[in-house]
Amino acid sequence: MSADGPDAHITEVKPLVEREEAITHLLPDFDVQEQDIETVHGSVHVTMCGTPRGNRPAILTYHDIGLNHKTCFNPLFNFEDMQEITQHFAVCHVDAPGQQDGAASFPPGYMYPSMDQLAEMLPGILKQFGLKSVIGMGTGAGAYILTRFAVSCLLVSMVGRGLKSQCYCLPITRVYAFSGFTASVILNEN
Repeated sequence: MSADGPDAHITEVKPLVEREEAITHLLPDFDVQEQDIETVHGSVHVTMCGTPRGNRPAILTYHDIGLNHKTCFNPLFNFEDMQEITQHFAVCHVDAPGQQDGAASFPPGYMYPSMDQLAEMLPGILKQFGLKSVIGMGTGAGAYILTRFAVSCLLVSMVGRGLKSQCYCLPITRVYAFSGFTASVILNEN
């Protein structure tokens, strides 16, 4: 406004959220476990929200470069309408090495894992939490890492015998990639 104009004070008649009330207070409390898991290519910080249930897949998230699971996915998972999903699925957030809150600096000479090596860390994380089925959600580099993980789980060939083919297969993975935003993976281990 100009210096000579009157100051306008606008107040909301019915605010969406009171100042004292945050969206996180609207959501139910979930069991949250934070662990540093040692994998084949180093230690990874993982946050598990909720408890995996039966044969339901867990949601596996991986953030983009320069972010962590809080800066990348909290706005989505703390949104009030996501309560319906978070009530039914456990969510496993993976932070790339050194990206979690309060992470120490890497020692001199530390070689950061490649994208392929970051993808190779995921099976150890799934094994640690006993996850047999996941739906992957990633942004940017996280989507690429989840896609590399999914591709490593794909069935390459099947061997058939006779007219009634018996297929000898490895666990099959269905990969769904959404342009630019997410990559989803469903890993079925029998």
